[in-house]
Amino acid sequence: MKRFYISKLIILIAFLTGWNFSASAQCNCFYQYKVPITVTNLGSTALTNYQVSITLNTSALVTAGKMQATGNDIRFTDNSCNNVSYYIQSGMNTASTLIWIKVPSIPASGTATVNLYYGNPTAAAASNGDSTFTIFDDFLGATLNASKWTLVTSGGSATVAGGIISLNSGGAWAEVESNNSFAGPIIT
Repeated sequence: MKRFYISKLIILIAFLTGWNFSASAQCNCFYQYKVPITVTNLGSTALTNYQVSITLNTSALVTAGKMQATGNDIRFTDNSCNNVSYYIQSGMNTASTLIWIKVPSIPASGTATVNLYYGNPTAAAASNGDSTFTIFDDFLGATLNASKWTLVTSGGSATVAGGIISLNSGGAWAEVESNNSFAGPIIT
């Protein structure tokens, strides 16, 4: 009987002090800020693992001390607290940071919500083009990544430098083909 009264007392204290007992969990409890992003599908076909770009003013957030200048504390989840792959393409710490998000599912003629988290000063970078896109290469090395590409040529060559691949025909021709096969449609 004594245990029953103690339980009632704890529930009464929680009610009077405004404790929040929510059924939905906070996904990233080490992050100070959460912003829901609604993605709309105007088409009549459901989309799965669909890449969507967003533009975010990270400069204002960094200046306010809410986000790391590197963007290492940026994270995305779906409403079920599953991590969502993303890639910061350009403009970190500017008014127009371009970020791609791989939205797991967007219903036909409907919406999906992806949650942006930031505000964790100890977070490590998680931006990843390979997990966000079907095929990805930022060409940051000095040679063509042979695990992703095959150079097909008749006397030409390919040069990789500074994030750019250059095909040099040398009077003949040169092309780069993906080593992966994937279903279309493909947007480049």
